Amino acid sequence: MQWDNQFIHSSVMFGEYILEKVGLYEIIEDMEDYAMWMKVAKNYNVTNIPEFLITIYRAKDRKTSMYYLYKKRLRFQIQAIKNVGIYPETPLFVLRRLVAMALCKLGIK
Repeated sequence: MQWDNQFIHSSVMFGEYILEKVGLYEIIEDMEDYAMWMKVAKNYNVTNIPEFLITIYRAKDRKTSMYYLYKKRLRFQIQAIKNVGIYPETPLFVLRRLVAMALCKLGIK
């Protein structure tokens, strides 16, 4: 969770008892699912399975600012570090996010 949101929202499965413990979504524009999985990962072991469950289509002309998304994701990476500690690879992933934000500011995709 320190590197990125590794879960595709529409394919996540877990028991109702988990929601009873961690609560429902927080209202955080464009990042509700990331925040939710952070709460779940803080209290339970999480993992991905090797099977592909869905296919995602992303339009090339989407209006969402990538800088804005990178900035929000960086905030959640930092929160993940606070929740579970730092791993040896973490600085590299945080640096990658900062470089992506800088490139967005320069207009480079």
